[in-house]
Amino acid sequence: MLIRGNGRTDFQGGSAEKLFDSVRMKLFALPDATIVYPGHDYNGRVSSTIGEEKKFNENLNLSTSREKFVEIMNGRKTPRPAKMDMALPANMKAGRIAGEERESTREVIAPSSSRASIIESFDA
Repeated sequence: MLIRGNGRTDFQGGSAEKLFDSVRMKLFALPDATIVYPGHDYNGRVSSTIGEEKKFNENLNLSTSREKFVEIMNGRKTPRPAKMDMALPANMKAGRIAGEERESTREVIAPSSSRASIIESFDA
């Protein structure tokens, strides 16, 4: 969910049905006064509330049915991002590009407290 909108569902394993269900069952189940800080707002807004999004979110407001949301999302003719063929495989592999060799090491440090810290380092 974004402020007054939502992200794309047409790539990277996206699903309009899953997005709708997740927002409605998880986020909209929170109290209306809950403040949320979604990303990707280019109009200067940094926060909203669950109650505001239930009323004013363009595609996810409470008057929009699941079927209508799926129809809207599947009907979008949004251009494919310029570097999608490079970014998508990298995103699916934690930033690693096909053919790029990286060595990774994982070190687990268990301090005397009950929490353990995990440090990962990657050598390019």
